[in-house]
Amino acid sequence: MNTYQEVCVEFEQRIRANQKDPNEVSLALTEFVSGDALPQLINSILGCAFDSTPKSLKDVGSRTIQIIDSDVFILNMKIWRACNERLDNSPADAFEVIKSCKPVTISVYKIEDCLDIEVFQPNVKLKLIERRIDNGTAIRKQKNEPIVIDYESEEPFITIALSMKPISTLVWLFDRQTHTSMFPVLTKNEFSALILLCKTMATMKERRAIPLIASFTKHTSHAVRWAAIQALGKLDREEAMSCLRKAVDDQHPHIRNAAQRILASNTR
Repeated sequence: MNTYQEVCVEFEQRIRANQKDPNEVSLALTEFVSGDALPQLINSILGCAFDSTPKSLKDVGSRTIQIIDSDVFILNMKIWRACNERLDNSPADAFEVIKSCKPVTISVYKIEDCLDIEVFQPNVKLKLIERRIDNGTAIRKQKNEPIVIDYESEEPFITIALSMKPISTLVWLFDRQTHTSMFPVLTKNEFSALILLCKTMATMKERRAIPLIASFTKHTSHAVRWAAIQALGKLDREEAMSCLRKAVDDQHPHIRNAAQRILASNTR
């Protein structure tokens, strides 16, 4: 194996052995990013010479590049050419290291009045709790923590993000200007596809899809279950009401509360 491949194997073994120790994971990532293996690995993925200078960042087309994907973690490189229009919370226990030629300002926000990050609420405000200049150490993010982190710099830069598995299915998106929550996004593509299917069948009034959509009301993802109930409401009111009565006892509070509200409004 090449030297960088050997270092990658050692890095993965180190993360695997210390995955429950945040300090060790953070140290392992910081040392890996500061070593010689990472640039070689990225160059091999891109098929061209690359470093963290602004010129290199402008030449690379992809915004996010997957470096390692194991059963324990995902290691990504993200290119920041400009500020993101939208901010989001972390769907995983994660650690990020910044590589930049110019100082990067880190802003840490708290999602106000958030009782449960798994239950999305629109128009919720972000509150700034800290602003600092990056000092080169790994930034820790925690899954299901109501925290959003933003980065700013005069020049393009990169972040190397180590995301530990499992990953939450839901992420909140915030408007960067108003700092208010806009809508949720599912992190798993198959869930997004099922939700899109439910919406499409409902829009097309495709009643032949009712048995399939009804089966989605038992899906493991609460977002898929709710999309199925909403679609049934447009295709088969009787079936939808039956599902809503069952949803009152759903394991997820968002579905329980919504089902109770709709049933209550229909009895008036």
